[in-house]
Amino acid sequence: MGGIEIQGRAKSYADAVNFAASVGKLADKHDLEAEICLRTPTVHLRLAASMRAGVHPEHIELAKAIEDLEAAADVPLEAASVSTMEIAIDAVDIPKVKAFWMALMGYESIGPFSLIDPNRGLPSVWFQQADQARSQRNNIHFDIHLSPEQLQPRIEAALNAGGTLLSDLKGTDGGEVRSAAPLASATAY
Repeated sequence: MGGIEIQGRAKSYADAVNFAASVGKLADKHDLEAEICLRTPTVHLRLAASMRAGVHPEHIELAKAIEDLEAAADVPLEAASVSTMEIAIDAVDIPKVKAFWMALMGYESIGPFSLIDPNRGLPSVWFQQADQARSQRNNIHFDIHLSPEQLQPRIEAALNAGGTLLSDLKGTDGGEVRSAAPLASATAY
């Protein structure tokens, strides 16, 4: 749902913590928010004003400043390894369906079409207008955002695991691939 995402691998957890603290100081200096997640020894950064506001020129300046920290901290950064996932739900009555999922998941609303985990640890959910309810196929799908380098290997892995390629649409944002899971997995509990 918007933002600049970068991650790096530190040599140790202490190095990751120090790098994250340096990023926090930079974000404060730029008066911007930076979501920082440490998973030994990976540092995952997400830069955006909020889930609603997306990316502004100030975030790009902050990303450049963080890149300058990279060499000093010896934490190699890369955007190519970042992948994110959103859950998309097709709905005829978005307010009603959104209220249900918000209550069930304990998420927060961020505008008329989106929900986020208040702790920012779980995937965001967004709602897409449907003309009519469908009984033939699922109205929920996962939007998985990958770098171009990750796309083809992931498609091949999904096909090798029994998936079916439904379409491969090329768009201005790099493309869209639609696939279906093996039918047996749809009945798993």
